[in-house]
Amino acid sequence: MNYLVRLPTFSRWWFKNNIRGSNPGWVVVLASRLVFDVWGAARIYGDMVLREIVLIGERDLSKPAHAGIEASIALFQRDFDPTLTFRWVPTPEVAASTPARSLGSATGIWCVPGSPYESRDGALQAIRFARENQRVFFGT
Repeated sequence: MNYLVRLPTFSRWWFKNNIRGSNPGWVVVLASRLVFDVWGAARIYGDMVLREIVLIGERDLSKPAHAGIEASIALFQRDFDPTLTFRWVPTPEVAASTPARSLGSATGIWCVPGSPYESRDGALQAIRFARENQRVFFGT
């Protein structure tokens, strides 16, 4: 099955829901790439039980990028793999604990748009954790 055929679905959702003044193209490409990388990494390593994307940042659905990221992942879950999960982890939470505690279950980590982050140290710890623990990582 060619999974890239369904990527335009997100663009149609974006424009149908009338999110004005923004270009969904980069969100579609990045979210799709991250989801496929996480999904592929789990298949390569035989971990078909849990695939989790951790979104690092302060969730604000009034930001088009944050709403678009969640919508893109939801479309992937609906069309391809309902077992893929995601969760938001605020940067102060990463800084307050060890990154392994807040990010250990992640197959992929995404530092989402919306800086400045509440905790720059938390964002940097998440990036370091991804690099040192061979997690799929995106930063936008």
